[in-house]
Formats: sequence, structure tokens, C-alpha cells
Amino acid sequence: MMYITKQELDAVEKVTGIPLSSISQSPDDLSIDFVLDDLVIEIISKFDYSKTDSKLNVYIYVGDYFETSFETNQEHLLINLYNKLVECAVSDSVIYNHLKEVYRNSKLYLHLSSGNIYELISIGNTTANKEGYEQTASYVKLSTNELFMSHLNEFGTKFKRMTY
Repeated sequence: MMYITKQELDAVEKVTGIPLSSISQSPDDLSIDFVLDDLVIEIISKFDYSKTDSKLNVYIYVGDYFETSFETNQEHLLINLYNKLVECAVSDSVIYNHLKEVYRNSKLYLHLSSGNIYELISIGNTTANKEGYEQTASYVKLSTNELFMSHLNEFGTKFKRMTY
């Protein structure tokens, strides 16, 4: 059975720029809709009690038009959703314009080795000029809300800013 946490729902909102609209559950599945004007993302989890890692089916619509769908596991939902939206933006101006707006001032970063998505919270020690007081980055893993800190130089080599 699939459990989607509040942190994961919030993370989908941040990555897509589309707010949560509704959640509905039946004995066989869980359906989650994110809606903003003509953009709709629907995530459906079919309950399979024999498996611990159920698959999610994700559908993207623009207006009444079905754009695309894909299957993913919960762990890779955010990065797969981002990649699929970027792919759709090539041929769809509604998605293209939306992503341009969402990622214009984004503080979302992709971890280069794991593919996890993080949000940069702040940069500390920006005015420090003493040795041993390097600038630091504080950032949060979107899917779990786990907080991290590292030297800014290290952050810069391990992460890539998510843009469009």
C-alpha cells in the first residue's frame, strides 16, 4: 500500500508550481490532483497489497487535452515529473510559459549523484573574512524535509540549479 506524505505533496507543488487541488481514495486506488488554470497533474496509485513498492501512474493534461503519462516509483517521482514537464514544454507553449515563470527565481537544486531535489534555504557567513569561517549553504531535501548544511564550495560542486 502506498502512503504519500505531506512533505511529498508539498514537494510536488514546489517542483511543478501547481497547487494541490484534491485527494480521493477508493478501496483500489489513491488519486491526487494538482490544478492550476489549464494545467492538471493527476497522480494515481493502485493499491497492490502484495508489493511494498507500488508504482505511481502520472498523467499531465493541458486544458481538456491529454499531454502525456508515465509510470514511476515514489522515490523518483519528483525528478521524473520535472523531466517529463521539461520534455512536454518543447512542444506545448502553456507548459513552457509556466515552467519559465516557476523556475525564474527558483531555489531548487538537483543533487548530481542521487537525483534528489533540494531547496536552498540560505547562505551563511557571507561577510566572514577570517580563515576557518567559510561560507555555508543550508538546504532541505524536499521529499523528507531533512535539513542539511555544507560548505558553499562543496554545495556548488554537488548540486545543479534547476532552471528552464
